[in-house]
Amino acid sequence: MIKNLKYINIEYTDNDLEYIDYICDEIEKKTEDIVNFFELNEFGEKVNIKLFDDIDNFRNFYNKTFKIEPKDYICGFSKGNNVYTLSISEYKKCYSHENSSIEDLIKLILHEFTHSIHFKRNSNMNVIWLNEGAATYLSGQHKDAKEIKGTLDDLLNGKCSYSDYKLMFEYIFNTYSKEYILKLIDSEELLNKETKRLFNEALVFTNIKTPKELNEYMNKNISYGYLGKNNKIYMPNDPNFDKDWLDNYILETPYDILSTKVGNCFDQVEFERNWFENNNYEYKTIYNQVLLNYDNSYPTHTFLVYKENNKWYYFENAWEDMKGIHEFNTLEELLEYEYNKYIEFLKEFNITDEEIEKIKYFEYSKPKEHISAKEYIEYMLKQKELYFSEKEKDKQL
Repeated sequence: MIKNLKYINIEYTDNDLEYIDYICDEIEKKTEDIVNFFELNEFGEKVNIKLFDDIDNFRNFYNKTFKIEPKDYICGFSKGNNVYTLSISEYKKCYSHENSSIEDLIKLILHEFTHSIHFKRNSNMNVIWLNEGAATYLSGQHKDAKEIKGTLDDLLNGKCSYSDYKLMFEYIFNTYSKEYILKLIDSEELLNKETKRLFNEALVFTNIKTPKELNEYMNKNISYGYLGKNNKIYMPNDPNFDKDWLDNYILETPYDILSTKVGNCFDQVEFERNWFENNNYEYKTIYNQVLLNYDNSYPTHTFLVYKENNKWYYFENAWEDMKGIHEFNTLEELLEYEYNKYIEFLKEFNITDEEIEKIKYFEYSKPKEHISAKEYIEYMLKQKELYFSEKEKDKQL
């Protein structure tokens, strides 16, 4: 017996009669999104799916197809435009799938269907982590996965768990874009070039679960410094550290920082932004400067604040004296605290009371990558000015 859907022909048996209509309805809803994800120029022939009602026949067919014995957990596979899975009663006979439900069977079918659509996009792409990551993520499997447990070698050798592949794919999709993933699918050369970097990023930004863990990671792994246009890493003990900054500095991406292990406050805030954005926190990024109509050497600063459980927190790693996470009842209280600390710091540079009155705060959104120091400051001064109290606002205006 066969059911004909928009993208699929499903061959089934009497064992599937009880649930076949429900399965078809659910698959019809979800295959559209999978097909659209891959942006095929032409879909071609429908994908043929066969539900086996006997596990021994399924395993014999697998052996005949791939010339190897299947592992005892294998319950479905794809081969080009064809997908083979077990019916629900036989599916439950596979190792670790004893408690599988109809919903699990639907996800299995969608997983193998995704492989077939992946094949239609690029039949030469056979990198396991990307294939399995796409299939696991797009089919909705392993939604409870939280942490990447495998190593880079595991990933490259196809020895990670499906949840690791899913988390890797999910990180890239959320951080970059679908268009970037399609480029990886289309070019194995690009994929091989990018995999190590992407894995290291995903490992950090997926496995860090709390702001405290992020702060501890940054304190341990990221030092104060900056990257120059000549790819030189400048540290504070470099005799040209201050002299070269204005002309040579470029704004690092979070991914640059994972490689260089250095960043000034501008850079480190972008590293922090990446984590807080991906973890759905309410947060703000703030820039302050003594805004005078003449050249001055007073330091600027950027920092990130976030809200949790009706409290505001100042997150800092770049400013040595303020490192850590500081709790406040209100955002206004936080900003006033930072303002006073900033003034204390500026007094080391002999700032006058009149100049202190020229301190400005700006709330800013994500700047462009790799811009210069001058471009960065110009961008900041176009952002929304921030006042930490009505009194301060009246004074400034």
